[in-house]
Amino acid sequence: MLQADGTPHAKDRQGEYPNVTIVNNAIMHMFSIATYSINDFQIESFGSPGYATLMRGLVSKTKSFRGLDQCWSIDTYIRYV
Repeated sequence: MLQADGTPHAKDRQGEYPNVTIVNNAIMHMFSIATYSINDFQIESFGSPGYATLMRGLVSKTKSFRGLDQCWSIDTYIRYV
């Protein structure tokens, strides 16, 4: 991973790379369409599942919610200068 000027990112005191994150709900952003089916009967289908579930999560989850198994966490990064 390189910065805009071509130099590599360096870890901060927390052992993390500043300004480098995985997008919330990353798994759903890997698909262009999501379809729910039961016994080959389509129940629901929608496009852009990453954006759809991200918007739903932002309006329905509390700030304290941590669903890391779902790749979901509100950004709480604290930058130390």
